[in-house]
Formats: sequence, structure tokens, C-alpha cells
Amino acid sequence: DASYRAVRLRAEALELLGRHDEALAATEVAVDRLLREKTESASELTDGVRTLMIRARLAGPERADGTDFQTLMALLTRAGGELDRLYWPAKLAEAELLYSKDERGRAAEAAQEAIALNPASAKAWAILGRLSVDAFEFDQAEDIAQRLDALAATDTAWWSGDGGPVPSVDLPSVLGTLVVARTRVRQDAPATGIERAESLLLAYPEQRAVLAALAALHAANYDEAELEATLAKLDELSPGTELGYLE
Repeated sequence: DASYRAVRLRAEALELLGRHDEALAATEVAVDRLLREKTESASELTDGVRTLMIRARLAGPERADGTDFQTLMALLTRAGGELDRLYWPAKLAEAELLYSKDERGRAAEAAQEAIALNPASAKAWAILGRLSVDAFEFDQAEDIAQRLDALAATDTAWWSGDGGPVPSVDLPSVLGTLVVARTRVRQDAPATGIERAESLLLAYPEQRAVLAALAALHAANYDEAELEATLAKLDELSPGTELGYLE
């Protein structure tokens, strides 16, 4: 399948497996298509840009003058501003790209635009959660983590901005756990973060992002043995992965 979506999913999967050379090679299909064709589909263009974001993460910028970022932003503006103004994933991709470049104010604006179009966009809420942790707004981060847990536990979009009660959940969400983990590391209070991450890993033992967060929590707890064991588990799942070390 050579669709933009398939290429992106293939590249993401290969990257998560630690097969970076293969992931980079997989992105070339999208590069060739974007150069050769002018798509009129907001979804295809957004998936193409997401693939280029993976490529940039793996290989660095194609051009030294910083215009790669401007090109990606221009493509996302076309996807979400011209081709389909209701296509919220374009705004989400814009928020992720801006966050990766430390453009935090603009990232927050883009995430809020995505949420305005789709209040159940968990990934957009997660970006706001990370931004809250970065800004030491811990109460807000905790609130967002609760909302992420509730979104993961329901089939319908219960959250519509009306400030209603948060449904109780039995199992924490992946994205909510990541927000809480970063909050606990920043607060230098890793114990409850470790407990939450380990409870989630009982259900999803191969969830790489949560394992990486757990490694950071063990590091904050100065538990070298558990840190090394967690990094070893990550390396078993994704040989050579940088995820745990970056967290």
C-alpha cells in the first residue's frame, strides 16, 4: 500500500521497533510523491507531512537554512486552512510540529484549535498537558490527565467543555500516564508516578512510551537497578531505541 497513511504507519512502526534505517527508507515514497504530485486531499497531505516529520527526526533537516520547518508549516496550513478547514488532524500535526521546535505558545494555540474542532482529540489534550508541565502548571496538568483517562475509558466524546464531572475509570490511560509521569519527575515526587505507570504496564507490558516514562521516574527516584531493568526491557522491544534515555 503506497498511500500516504500506509507509508506513515509503516515508518512509525519501523521507528518504534528501532529499525531506523528501514524507517528512513520507508519515508522516501512520501517524499517522492510530495515532490511529484499536488494532492487535493487534506488527510493525504497531513499524513505526508507527518511522514516528513518522522524523516526529520531520524535524519535531521534536509536543508541547513531552517526552511524545512517553514515548508512543513506551509503544507499543514494548506491542508487545514485551504483544503478542509474542519480537518482537525492538520491542526494536531501543526501543534506537534510546533512543540517539537519549542514554539510552545503557537503549539498551544494549534492544539486548542484542534480541540475546538474535535473535543475528544486525546493527542491534542496530551500536548496541552505537556505544555502545562513545562510551565509548572501542575494542577492543570493533573486535570488534563484525568480528562485523558476518561476519554480513553469511553466510546463517546463525553467532554464538551461544559465543566461537568469527570467519569471514574478503572485503568489509567497511556497519554494521561505520560502527563502524570512528567509532572511527578518535575515535582521530584516519583513514587505515585511509578505506581501508576506500573499498573498500566500490567495491562500493556510492551507500551514503549510508558516504559520510557517509567525509566525517567526510576531515575528521579535514584533507583539504578530498576532504571537499568526498564531500559533493558525497552532495548529488548526496540533494539537501540533512544526513547528511555531521552525521557
